[in-house]
Amino acid sequence: MVDPALLFVVAEHDLLVALKFKGRIFSTRKHFLKIQDAELLLALNKIFQPTKNIKPKTILLSLGPQSFSTTRGVITTANALAFAYDAQIVRLPAMNFPPGNLEEIFALGNKILTHQKPKIFLRPTYKNPPNITVPKIKISKFHISAGGLVFNPKNKKALFIRRRDTGRIGLPKGHVEKGESLVSAATREIIEETGYEHFQYLGKLNVVKYRFHQAGKLHEKTEHQFLFSLRSVRVRKRLATKEIANLQNLWLTLPAALADQHVYPNLKISLVLAIKILKHRGYILN
Repeated sequence: MVDPALLFVVAEHDLLVALKFKGRIFSTRKHFLKIQDAELLLALNKIFQPTKNIKPKTILLSLGPQSFSTTRGVITTANALAFAYDAQIVRLPAMNFPPGNLEEIFALGNKILTHQKPKIFLRPTYKNPPNITVPKIKISKFHISAGGLVFNPKNKKALFIRRRDTGRIGLPKGHVEKGESLVSAATREIIEETGYEHFQYLGKLNVVKYRFHQAGKLHEKTEHQFLFSLRSVRVRKRLATKEIANLQNLWLTLPAALADQHVYPNLKISLVLAIKILKHRGYILN
């Protein structure tokens, strides 16, 4: 009998295929680099269609030969899904698609579960050939930034930043200064960019890595995100710079932010994690 709380994900050659226990298939023929992590997370949710009574308790993950960025993206997405539903991840041997009998695959997953402790989180690594191909990409500069999500328990909304020039929505954040801790940097950036200064630290939220081109060179940024709870709606004058003048405070409920197309896609995984953390701490979100 197939366990209805199992989800099987195959990723190989930059092609993602996910199968539900009854054999429903979602397949994308786009390269993973064109698919944002948040879209992938929404796709996996759509495939499984979790309900109040049935949620994935185990994710079976098979990774075939592909680029490191693809592997990292798939693992990051699977980790976010597992975190959101308190599910476990089991790494299966690399399988070619289409796989064989689905019931045999899920039976293998159950067998692994009974003989070893499944990993709650998987970590991508370069030291795992042939599943991962080491990219030959030169990064000109590495950046470390910190920011945070401030949640107001009174109106059940979270504080975001909207750029006036593009309309894109993100979190208040900025570079970490020399000798400054990550939490201190996140706190400073929130105060400078939003004017809100009375909030309580709740804990770590997520770490996001992404790359961008600037002046013809490739940069990589590691963004450390933290979660805060608003204690007072009093605001002070924001830092007077041209960059901050382009930013506008925006309060949204977390479900509304997840549905908003102007929210940066890689931020939506962090919002899923924030919902999970806030619910665990007893906050009412709606």
